[in-house]
Amino acid sequence: MALSRYGGVTGTKNISEDFENINIAFNNVATENDGIKSDINQNNQDLEDHKNSTTAHAAQNITYSGSAAGTNVKEAVEGVNERINQIIQGGGPDKDAELVDIRTPDPSYTPSREITVAGDIVRDMQAQFGTQLADYAKKNYIRCTTMNYTVIPGDGTATKIIYDYQDAITDAGLYELAGGNLKVMEEGLYSIFANTAFESNGSGLRTAKIVVSYDNGLTFQRIAAVEQISPSAEYSTIINVSAPVFPLPSGAVIAIFCEQTSSFNLSVADTIGLQVAKVRG
Repeated sequence: MALSRYGGVTGTKNISEDFENINIAFNNVATENDGIKSDINQNNQDLEDHKNSTTAHAAQNITYSGSAAGTNVKEAVEGVNERINQIIQGGGPDKDAELVDIRTPDPSYTPSREITVAGDIVRDMQAQFGTQLADYAKKNYIRCTTMNYTVIPGDGTATKIIYDYQDAITDAGLYELAGGNLKVMEEGLYSIFANTAFESNGSGLRTAKIVVSYDNGLTFQRIAAVEQISPSAEYSTIINVSAPVFPLPSGAVIAIFCEQTSSFNLSVADTIGLQVAKVRG
């Protein structure tokens, strides 16, 4: 009766009587063990070859499950690429809702180019931002003063203050001072402030106005005024008038007019002058 699958060991015999069969069994065990070791070595080599291979992991052979359409990596990647191509190349209303929303500017924003894809609005904002930065870098402030007194009649006649000196540095081409008028050469929002000092006299009332002209100084419109100020017989009557933010087109003229009703001609000077700053393009 054999007791092992490796050889015909007889159970009724003593070891000394059956040593040949025992040796056969040991040889069979050794042979099988050698085969197992060879299989293990081959499996290790196959695994290493698989790891180092550039073709063993084809995308279509890798199972995928996720938010992108497809059952394997190849299908998912190709689907995403196709979607991106449609977004970039197309501009129809059936594209991604967020991208459609991006290329629809707020009503307060005025694009400087045609907006057909999301990238247009981004590039337009970049261009406008760059222009604004350049505009803010300019020296946008100017101060004008008078070299001589301006005589204001005492009958309430509105009389223009003649500003004839510019003593603040500003970028060339932004303002033009001539004939007592200050002309702005660029469209924008401007802050305007003026200071006037009537000579002392206790009679009548005093008024100072900021006016603008859109026809090169032929006619003027009032935009700010301090009116009917009671004067002082002892001291100069100082009036400050301002228009903190006012839109002006290129070529608009700024001027200061004063009135007084003392029945006497009075001189008006300035201590601070006419000050204008472009606050936004």
